[in-house]
Amino acid sequence: MTEQPTYDVAIVGYGPVGATAANLLGRQGLDVVVIERDPDIYFRARAISTDEEVLRIWQQVGLADRLNADMQPGAGANFVDPDGASIIRLLPVDRGNGHPPQQFIYQPA
Repeated sequence: MTEQPTYDVAIVGYGPVGATAANLLGRQGLDVVVIERDPDIYFRARAISTDEEVLRIWQQVGLADRLNADMQPGAGANFVDPDGASIIRLLPVDRGNGHPPQQFIYQPA
């Protein structure tokens, strides 16, 4: 009888969150298995932006520089009423960790 492999952690789904979790856990010395139902990359856009906390995490697994190359810093948003008067203006606030407070992920059509 062959021995069945054992793992410390099983991650279901190999999207951005699953891939990040697998990398972080593996770097901590855990045996990780990832289970993904799709046989190939999902080519339609889903995520639109990220913040500096996520970039800090991606920096830990060596992805921040590569991903920064495909992202554009956000400038905030101004929500207006039907007459064009500002209702609320949201501006990203820099928290001082070396990454832009908001980035939009470039996704060509």
